[in-house]
Amino acid sequence: NIITRLPGDTLRGGANVSYGNFNTVQARGSISGPLAEGFSAGLSGSYDEHDGYFENTVTGNDFGDRKSYTVRGTTRYVNSDESLSAVVSADYSKSDRQDAFRNVYAGPVYVGIGDPDKIAIDAVSEGLAGSYTKSGGVALTINYSVNDSVDLVSVTSYREVEASDNYDLDGTPAPAIFTRSFN
Repeated sequence: NIITRLPGDTLRGGANVSYGNFNTVQARGSISGPLAEGFSAGLSGSYDEHDGYFENTVTGNDFGDRKSYTVRGTTRYVNSDESLSAVVSADYSKSDRQDAFRNVYAGPVYVGIGDPDKIAIDAVSEGLAGSYTKSGGVALTINYSVNDSVDLVSVTSYREVEASDNYDLDGTPAPAIFTRSFN
């Protein structure tokens, strides 16, 4: 269970950017604070990308790249006696990555290669292999304190998820792609 800090009366923020091997770029940032009497908001996001870790000995291309990002925003209202609060939050994320193998029916097979940094899959499988996920949603949480002993809480939300998973089953130059998708 992950509970994010709600925006409040204090201005907060931060950012972190890094660069590494395989052209890895990671960036994260957030800002939150007051907007007006009783209102506050926050926004955060992240970005992550890297080039492929493997060399495909059939096509000569790098394989195994990844790119993803996430954005989240929150608006909060608290009345003057703090008996009523409302929080609206929304988020969106997208991830694309090339997956070399999945351990579904059997482990990965490195046919005659002997080098764990190299793979051998056909060009068709290379173009199709990977996973794609897109998700987003919005939520409204209202909390009303009737008295010291009773709180009424309403949580309403909506979420959409779209995903596709395509991967090479055998890790050889033979075309053998497994696909599954859902919305």
